[in-house]
Amino acid sequence: MMQGSSELPGTRLSITNGRLLFQDCRITLVKTTSEIIGQESGSTYDWANGDIETARTNIKTVGFTCIERMFNSQLLSKLRSEAFLKKKDAVPVCGTSQCQYQYQAHLTGLGKAGISFLTGNRILKILDILLGMPLALEKDASCYTYYQPGDFLGPHLDHAEQCIVTVILYLDVVHSDVTSDKTGLVLHVIGGSPSDVNNPRVVLPTKAGSLIIGLGAANWHERPTLQNGEFLTAITACYSRLLSA
Repeated sequence: MMQGSSELPGTRLSITNGRLLFQDCRITLVKTTSEIIGQESGSTYDWANGDIETARTNIKTVGFTCIERMFNSQLLSKLRSEAFLKKKDAVPVCGTSQCQYQYQAHLTGLGKAGISFLTGNRILKILDILLGMPLALEKDASCYTYYQPGDFLGPHLDHAEQCIVTVILYLDVVHSDVTSDKTGLVLHVIGGSPSDVNNPRVVLPTKAGSLIIGLGAANWHERPTLQNGEFLTAITACYSRLLSA
């Protein structure tokens, strides 16, 4: 195992004691034009060309990328409000014989705001720029997810057809007042099998407003158990390859 710390060229990753770590989620952004993301309400930033390549390289190298400050506060507030209202309908799910992997959280279906966001030009353009493939939202496989202390998402691959691309938007993140090395407010991208769970390739931080895009059907990933005082509300979405008519 490699000791010490060094940067991985062409990415915002560093190698620390043999583990790839995102230094942060931040992709440098400039004021918007209509050239890439468009003028749809809620899109306040545009990418510099180098940052597009960085995000692409992250996905190619480790299967996932993390982007901050892509959406304005008005849009995030609208989605948070809907998530708050929908929480009363959330149902607990947990690892049982009906589950393909261990999982404990509360889930509820998306409302109008969530579906509009996930099917809008803003997010579809981002996915097209990074992945270069036509995609369609799988509404039945997308939801609001609520984690509380004790909840977790076990090591898994997403559905090979229904969820070829995974998108997560963190809406509300509450950290514990207690400093600890253990936290559920990270997403681990694991190696080639779930047996690598104790040695993740990448640790992605969980920050409110940040966007995760990954090839979840091809890369094992998990969320460790949330600790006391930790809470997370997120949009979790699946996209399939859009077949030509």
